[in-house]
Amino acid sequence: FLYSDIDQYSKVIQSDLVKDMVKKAEEEKGIKVLALDYVFGFRNMMTNKKIVEPEDLAGMKIRTPGSQIFIDTINSMGATATPMAFSETISAVQQGVVDGLEGTVDAMTANGSAEVVKNVGLTKHFLGTCGVYISKEVFDSIPAEYQTIMQEEFDKNAKEMIELVKTNYDSQVKSLEEKGIEFNEVDLPKFKERAKSVFDKMEGITPGIYEKLVEEIEK
Repeated sequence: FLYSDIDQYSKVIQSDLVKDMVKKAEEEKGIKVLALDYVFGFRNMMTNKKIVEPEDLAGMKIRTPGSQIFIDTINSMGATATPMAFSETISAVQQGVVDGLEGTVDAMTANGSAEVVKNVGLTKHFLGTCGVYISKEVFDSIPAEYQTIMQEEFDKNAKEMIELVKTNYDSQVKSLEEKGIEFNEVDLPKFKERAKSVFDKMEGITPGIYEKLVEEIEK
């Protein structure tokens, strides 16, 4: 729930706050960060019931990956997180074992979930991102000219991926709507308030980082 759009995320990772964190990782942990901005899109709630506020999820089982942050987040939103392999998910929704799932619009166009759910509540609870990391020791052993090429290519490809995700979104929504999928906005402030507690449970998170990121976004 931290970001309202991809551009916000792109802005934050270019901020002095994040640059300082990247520098610290390199100096203290020996981790060279090559990219932070590979983006897959926002994850939303996908069910057969229209979801507008947390109370709408009461009593509903929502399939999640096994990651603890997914489980804690979906539980905080008002549903009961149900970890499950995706290979079992479509049949689980059909049989009523779970009441829905969460995921990106991009994935929904290809993974079969559009055949078993008919509503997407635009919770945008996670922005799918991927970083590229390498040992600083290994990176330093690479000739400088190849270091430059590597960095340029990762930067270029990340920008291209962001533009591709943003460009494809509208056409993917239109394609899903033609299949009968309905999209609706949700009461984001209510969901955000509930999910704040998840940060307190996360191990290894720098104290106060949530507030600092919010400040950066609001600049």
